[in-house]
Amino acid sequence: LDAAAFWLDFGVDGYRLDYAIGPTPDFWADFRRMTRQKHPDCWTFGEVVEPSDSQIAFHGLLDGCLDFMLLEALRQTFAFDRWDAARFAAFLDRHEAFFPGDFSRPSFLDNHDMNRFLWTVEGDVRRLKIAALCQFTLAGPPVIYYGTEVGLSQARDVRQGRRGLPEEARLPMLWGETQDADLLDFYRQLIHLRKQEVALRR
Repeated sequence: LDAAAFWLDFGVDGYRLDYAIGPTPDFWADFRRMTRQKHPDCWTFGEVVEPSDSQIAFHGLLDGCLDFMLLEALRQTFAFDRWDAARFAAFLDRHEAFFPGDFSRPSFLDNHDMNRFLWTVEGDVRRLKIAALCQFTLAGPPVIYYGTEVGLSQARDVRQGRRGLPEEARLPMLWGETQDADLLDFYRQLIHLRKQEVALRR
């Protein structure tokens, strides 16, 4: 709690909390009380790689949780072609109805522990753009894993051997001319659209 308070005093606006199911609910209650006293607008969201009923247990303790179920739905629909639009829409209806409106669920397409979306679709940037467009027009605030917006991919599957190859999803950032400028511009347009349209922000 002292460490969290230090960084709030330093100017941090909030926290993304790794493995939030580890500490007890009592700890998160203390964490929320302290952070709100220090910074009334402090926003905290947790990494809870569990089903919705486990995530909703954090309502009142955290401002929200990363939306892993939506992640799977986005990938099943736009990366793997296993879900059609009707199934995806039905999932969204159920999923949105399950959570209270004040429980934020940031969305994402990939992260440091899984194969990057672009690698999963074998470099098909069009699929990434469609998935990102959907992500940016849903209720939860969109999270972009570094490099996704400029075409960073990987060479090997992260799911190999007992330990896997997590470093494949954590390759160095692309800079300068190695970036996909068209993809970056597309992401900038999505960000502008979300900022411009109140309905997309709220």
